Amino acid sequence: MNPIVYHIVSGQAFFTGVTLVLLATLLSLRESSQARR
Repeated sequence: MNPIVYHIVSGQAFFTGVTLVLLATLLSLRESSQARR
């Protein structure tokens, strides 16, 4: 049971990390687009 729980937790952590990276990328793109204007 523990290995399964650990796998689920690590999966959620990975998904959260990817989401944060995507949000940071979107924010950087918005800032660069506004800076160009």
